[in-house]
Amino acid sequence: MLFQPFVQIDHGLNRQYEGTGLGLSLVQRLTAAHGGQVEVESVLGQGSRFCITLPWDTD
Repeated sequence: MLFQPFVQIDHGLNRQYEGTGLGLSLVQRLTAAHGGQVEVESVLGQGSRFCITLPWDTD
């Protein structure tokens, strides 16, 4: 669910957050398309860290 795109329902001018929420979804799709994976580490109250691993072909 973390990597699913979302759209905000509130279209008002005073909404608190901007954007459509596509960033993580795009990162996950691009990483998977290259045969890699995305890992996440999260600590409550401190934040999250996302690590992307891509295969390395030396041929």
